[in-house]
Amino acid sequence: MKFPSFNNIKYFYDRNYYTNDQIKRFVELECINEEEFKEITGVEYESQV
Repeated sequence: MKFPSFNNIKYFYDRNYYTNDQIKRFVELECINEEEFKEITGVEYESQV
């Protein structure tokens, strides 16, 4: 299991501890996937290729 988990990330995002850029980093680290990014932030994930 990766840490932080989806539930941990969402909990802190909902309380404004994380920005969308920080949530993108969790996708890059494979803690969450692109669909979970959208579920947490409400916006589509766009990779920075």
